[in-house]
Amino acid sequence: EAVGSLAGALSLPNATTANEGFARRITKQLAYAISGFRSAMAFCARGFSILGRDCIEVASLFQQVFRRNEGMGPKDWALVRRVTIDVVMLVPYTIIMIVPLSPPGHVFAFSLMKRCFPNAVPSPFTAERQDIYEIYSRIAFESTKSSARAVVPAVVATASTGGGGG
Repeated sequence: EAVGSLAGALSLPNATTANEGFARRITKQLAYAISGFRSAMAFCARGFSILGRDCIEVASLFQQVFRRNEGMGPKDWALVRRVTIDVVMLVPYTIIMIVPLSPPGHVFAFSLMKRCFPNAVPSPFTAERQDIYEIYSRIAFESTKSSARAVVPAVVATASTGGGGG
């Protein structure tokens, strides 16, 4: 099963798909292509979401600095620097992603870009930042779910005892 799906993904014939009809093979390859496209679009959407949150965080940081009339610390400047670099590096990264290259061409372009410019990929579009984003999203979802469960019994208990405050 795994060999068949890998061979189908690579558009290679194998023993498990050789006896299938042409329409069935095309359907499987199309389903795999659509799945890959959805995965890539989700990765990009998460990357832009992370970058947007970073930009909002920097804007709020500047707003706090101007309100308090104080300077920023080294960690704040590091954040501003990272977000600025991410925004600037988004332009060449996007161009390379949009240019229609063959899959080996993209691999070559990205390996060359990584070798010559190690920080060329904006940090929101790295697997590490995306994984951290996923973990924090799950934690936030679980905490809101558990806090909602804690609030509902408290409201029910208050309503049942007649302590509605009204």
